[in-house]
Amino acid sequence: MLAQAAASPPGQQVQSVGSEPAAVAGGGSMHYTSLGRTGLRVSRVCLGMMSYGNDSDRAWVLDEDAADPIIRAAVEGGITFFDTADMYSLGTSEVATGRILPRYISRDEMVVATKV
Repeated sequence: MLAQAAASPPGQQVQSVGSEPAAVAGGGSMHYTSLGRTGLRVSRVCLGMMSYGNDSDRAWVLDEDAADPIIRAAVEGGITFFDTADMYSLGTSEVATGRILPRYISRDEMVVATKV
């Protein structure tokens, strides 16, 4: 059975069947899969956003300026699935996620998972 087309990375037409890789920027490839029975297609790699937001509570947390090029590279590499939580950096991870992602990927192309 053919799977639905994956959400395309920004500015690209991408189609993926099952776990077959789809071409992405830079000549690489990303595998996409269905998210349960939701009908959503996501990259098999999910970028955890715990390390981004601000460095006030943990020394290893990057501020938005430092996180931006990492997130941009992830999107350019075909990642469309992102994970955050309201407790990461006292909520600033969700704020950073909401500010940075729209610079590189449209709302219809991404899935952001969060926990409360």
